[in-house]
Amino acid sequence: MLTVSVDQINNWIGFYFWPFIRVTGMLVVAPTFSTRTVPVRIRVMMTVVVTLVMAPTLPPMPMLDPFTLGGVLQIANQFLIGLAMGFVLSMIFQAYTVAAQTMGMSMGLGFAMAIDPNNGVQVPVLAQLYVLFATLVFLSLNGHLMILDTLRESFFTMPVSSHPLSQDAIWSVVSWSREIFIGGVKIAIPIVITLLLINISFGVVTRAAPQLNIFAVGFPVSIMVGFWLVSVAFPQQVYPRLVELIEKAFSAVQALRLDGG
Repeated sequence: MLTVSVDQINNWIGFYFWPFIRVTGMLVVAPTFSTRTVPVRIRVMMTVVVTLVMAPTLPPMPMLDPFTLGGVLQIANQFLIGLAMGFVLSMIFQAYTVAAQTMGMSMGLGFAMAIDPNNGVQVPVLAQLYVLFATLVFLSLNGHLMILDTLRESFFTMPVSSHPLSQDAIWSVVSWSREIFIGGVKIAIPIVITLLLINISFGVVTRAAPQLNIFAVGFPVSIMVGFWLVSVAFPQQVYPRLVELIEKAFSAVQALRLDGG
């Protein structure tokens, strides 16, 4: 007669359960995996498949009952670890949203808003263009595979244990958020400065000729020049800046893995 002990049941459950919690936390916010255009059922199935494939390659999981107080705290800890790593990587594309919003306001396209399919919020149409091409470049660089590999390596550097996420790790995630604005400014600054000089020149012309209708002339010129600047600077704004942001993001995740154990 086959007998199964409680410890064996906990071991079998933990073999897949603890990786599933961290995988879920990361894929909830990770780029390309958390997009709203993907149905919830597909995202749940994707999380289960990733867990089933990844679990046999991971180190042994602790013998911890998830229905105890310690187990509940460990569930929250593992979900927070995955969420922190996914948050850092998702900020790559938020930098492009900030840059496009800044450029759109300078061009006079602040009124041209659309729903972002990734986040479900209103963003300038220009932001959709940048985020779409940045996503395509990210996938062409196998960024989605790098996310999964980083997630797997986190179980070796930050194994499932009773230690919560450290304050240094949490602070590194919070401080990483400044890269949204730094990256956005680097992308938008050439176009913003050029449009600013154009607006200053229009101000000088209006001062010299008050009868000139600046609204009838300035807006069309700003929009046309803005689109021309975007078309010229677009190749240098997407690929090089994206590679730079990817390197910084994965370096931040590496620092999180080293500090959070």
